[in-house]
Amino acid sequence: MFIDPELRDAIASVPEQRTWDVRALRAAGDRAFGGTDSAAVVLRDVGGVETRLLGSVSAPEVVVVAIHGGGYVTGRAEFDDARNAELAQLIPGSLVVSPDYRLAPEHPYPAAVEDCLAVLRYVADTYPDIPLVLLGDSAGGGLVDQLGGHVDAELAARVERVILLEPCLDPRCDTASYDTYNEGPVWAQKAARAAWEHYLGRSAGSITLPGWGRSAPGALRVPRHLIVVNFSDPLRDEALNRARELSDAGVSVEVMMPAGSFHGGLSVPGTRVWAQVRERIVEFAST
Repeated sequence: MFIDPELRDAIASVPEQRTWDVRALRAAGDRAFGGTDSAAVVLRDVGGVETRLLGSVSAPEVVVVAIHGGGYVTGRAEFDDARNAELAQLIPGSLVVSPDYRLAPEHPYPAAVEDCLAVLRYVADTYPDIPLVLLGDSAGGGLVDQLGGHVDAELAARVERVILLEPCLDPRCDTASYDTYNEGPVWAQKAARAAWEHYLGRSAGSITLPGWGRSAPGALRVPRHLIVVNFSDPLRDEALNRARELSDAGVSVEVMMPAGSFHGGLSVPGTRVWAQVRERIVEFAST
């Protein structure tokens, strides 16, 4: 397994993903990634969902709804402040909006999707003539995909582009990449199964979630997709499968796979991998 030398130290910095003990995992995440509040962040309450806004709040030219990861059970929008602020600076005239959606197991599916949908509707209503981009990382990528099964035709038509980073999509956890990378790095099959059970219940492995182009093929406009995957990641093959599914349905899909990356390694600051991914995100969101 090749890991980019610039990313090797990042593996040790990520807390063990003990999704079967969410209280301990959340505490570890707060210690590792918390305490990074930015003065540039504007906070809004959107139907009870605390939402963080970075960039051009008053007159944006494009709005990016960025949904954080955490296996559906942990994570906070503030953990992505530095990355989202960077994107807000680089995507011309952009506003990046990031919701703190409810987490499982206290709030199982569809609570998180409902929160993200409320924020997407708020953005669409507040900025009625502005292009919308959906960006999701890991479980956030899963939520972006699930939104495609919950939006109506009018809201779907407002979403111009979708960006999925190392998305967590398939609760079956049975692809070939799960066999190869059963123990990670970082994200392992045991953690994935526990996270999906928190989110969907004990029958998680038999559930097919709604997604863009799935619920009523042809009924909704499906936006262009950019899907970024890690080679050394148990989630790799489910993302590639989703790309094929979308492409077979006639959706414009671009797949990017940086060399030497693993789950959680796409946006490590100061690395070649993040520079490549960031450049493509900015280009894709700006065109």
